[in-house]
Amino acid sequence: MSTLLQEEELKAWIGVKSRAKLMDWLDQQELPYRLAPGGRVVTELGAISEALSRSVNDNWNNPVFGNAGT
Repeated sequence: MSTLLQEEELKAWIGVKSRAKLMDWLDQQELPYRLAPGGRVVTELGAISEALSRSVNDNWNNPVFGNAGT
């Protein structure tokens, strides 16, 4: 079971104040989220962790992040 992250937590993490900016940032990062009753943004910590893992794997052969040339 994953930890549910509420809108206020997400805004604090990302450093935005508005819901629209939060949603734009989540969309740009391709992070899944849902709208709870009242339109509040929520996501799961597991969804963020999974997206970060994909990002690391996608960049594995990038010389800055991985083992390019080996």
